[in-house]
Amino acid sequence: MRYAYSQELSALESQWKDKLEALEISPEWRETIQVTLDMRKLYAEKQREWGQAQSKSPGNINISPFELPALYSPLNEVLGSAPDDILVEPFPDLKRAQQALKDFEKSSEKATEAINLAQSAQNSARLGKNEDAYRYFFKLRQNLMALGNTSYLPWVDQNLEELKGKVPPELVRSLEGKVFPWWGWALIGCGAAGVLGLGGWIFLRKGRAGQKGRGKEP
Repeated sequence: MRYAYSQELSALESQWKDKLEALEISPEWRETIQVTLDMRKLYAEKQREWGQAQSKSPGNINISPFELPALYSPLNEVLGSAPDDILVEPFPDLKRAQQALKDFEKSSEKATEAINLAQSAQNSARLGKNEDAYRYFFKLRQNLMALGNTSYLPWVDQNLEELKGKVPPELVRSLEGKVFPWWGWALIGCGAAGVLGLGGWIFLRKGRAGQKGRGKEP
């Protein structure tokens, strides 16, 4: 069928495009549409990236992006506002939507890293490369915490505990020191010493005041 309403379909299509192009679109609508399109494009790209990463060298356990709250929160911030791809109105807070896009991009990179780390950790452990496996599991734990996921942590912690006895103690101390460096403990020590010192000073002051008071008594 090439005709409708007594006109060729190509002519009707041309008329429809002309009407659409003639519509006035506010800057708010343009920005809203752009952010939504950018988010959909980025999400599609990341889905392909995650699929390729998971199929590259599958281990016993694969990290699923669908189980990472920090990843899907900004995604929902934008696309959740447009169910069935229909936006009722422009984003009331455009800067917030734009920030959500940036947050998703940042979190999606960490999600890809987590998928790769899980596979690298399992492969290294299988090959007896214990130091590499420990490093990968340690970094994976940090990523999962940053991405808001705790369901994989028991599995990660179990592997870390098993590997601890197979790697040099210096490696364990080194990695743990990067999470909370030695100078952090030093500051805490200084703070504790300061509190104790202040407490001692107050105690001595009270003691001296008491002695003076008793000395004045008849």
